[in-house]
Amino acid sequence: MRELFFFISFLGSFHGVLLVIYILLNKRVKSLSHYFFSLAIIALSLKITSTIVYTFEMNTNRFILQLGCIINLVVGPSVYLYFQDKIGGNRKYWHLHYLPFLVMSLVSFSFFPFKNYIAFWNDFLILFIYTQWLGYVLWSGYIFYISYKQIDKDFKAFGNLFYLFNSLIFIVQFIIFFTANNYILGGVFYTLLFYVFLGLVAFKKPILMNVLFGSKIKYPQKKIGFQKSLSDASKLQNLMSTEMLFKNPNLRLIEVAESIGVTPHYLSQLINETYGISFSQFVNEFRVREAVKIIENNTNYSLEGVGYEAGFNSKSNFYHYFKKIMGTTPKDFIRRANV
Repeated sequence: MRELFFFISFLGSFHGVLLVIYILLNKRVKSLSHYFFSLAIIALSLKITSTIVYTFEMNTNRFILQLGCIINLVVGPSVYLYFQDKIGGNRKYWHLHYLPFLVMSLVSFSFFPFKNYIAFWNDFLILFIYTQWLGYVLWSGYIFYISYKQIDKDFKAFGNLFYLFNSLIFIVQFIIFFTANNYILGGVFYTLLFYVFLGLVAFKKPILMNVLFGSKIKYPQKKIGFQKSLSDASKLQNLMSTEMLFKNPNLRLIEVAESIGVTPHYLSQLINETYGISFSQFVNEFRVREAVKIIENNTNYSLEGVGYEAGFNSKSNFYHYFKKIMGTTPKDFIRRANV
């Protein structure tokens, strides 16, 4: 029986690595989401591999088991970042999500090796690892389902399967680790769930080709109704004017969308259809208008000061958008204002 469990667990881990290699070598892979997906699968495969090695070679250094525990810190962030990138969320600081993994790896291997601090690991570190994973499971589900109505049916189907697969893997790993204490069962269940996931995906060929190996998902081209676009555009204008969100130099699409109760992709479509410009251009027009007010009301500001006060994050951006929108440089505009 032990040999059978070994074989089943090894198959899942091995085919997980093969899938990642195939995805990364595929020429159609163009977005970060594919790398986040691959990182999640490879982390799970490495975890299962460490479990196999430790279970069947008990004399192996407990370093292997420690590595298998810490690698869980990669799974949650990778799944979350996969969904975030697919729905078009901000990915500027994606690397920060892996900071707990890097910090815990450095600290634990240097100061708290598993073999010397078993109680500390069982009572604190492992609980932290699974709490982090659970947090990312819930966070991933939240960002996926708040954008659910705006995404196409292929990604809905694939996203549901991938989210369910990740959630079940977490539940199984959690239960086995804290109750059964038979680590190899985690490998067996991972393999079974992995094959069920791949089987369901492969059953629907368009999903396999367009979502797993294709580029970023496309959204329905259905136009927003006139009355709804008018109402939401009015909300957006009032929010930008009264709250002055544009003064935040790091303002993101998702933040504005949440403020008016819509999805990021709906807001992007709304701005594009209503004003014929991008979200970035829309915000920078507010900043330029604010810069004009500052200049007209207080000409003692330095050029750089005007830009920062209006919400621009650099002098070059301020000059670029001011000239693009006003047809003249800030310096020339100030000179005319002083005449």
